[in-house]
Amino acid sequence: MESGTALTTSASTETLPEEHRLEKIIAGPNEKGKYLVKWEGWTKEHNTWEPADHISTEDLQEHERLQALKACDSDDDHIPFSDQLRTQRLEGS
Repeated sequence: MESGTALTTSASTETLPEEHRLEKIIAGPNEKGKYLVKWEGWTKEHNTWEPADHISTEDLQEHERLQALKACDSDDDHIPFSDQLRTQRLEGS
């Protein structure tokens, strides 16, 4: 090969997929371990199920934090009746 001759490889001619910004994780993980993702600047019709390795650690941690908060909030709404009575008796004493 002559000096200065460029070697063209298939990798140099490939087009890379366009990168989209994740707006938020809507749901997941599902039974396949994928998360439903809302993409910034796209409508809900463009939401996709993505594997965890396509999502940043920070976004996954934020999703888990929000899911934990929702679980705590919903637990307060579902206090067993016997516990509600016990709480009312203690507050009334």
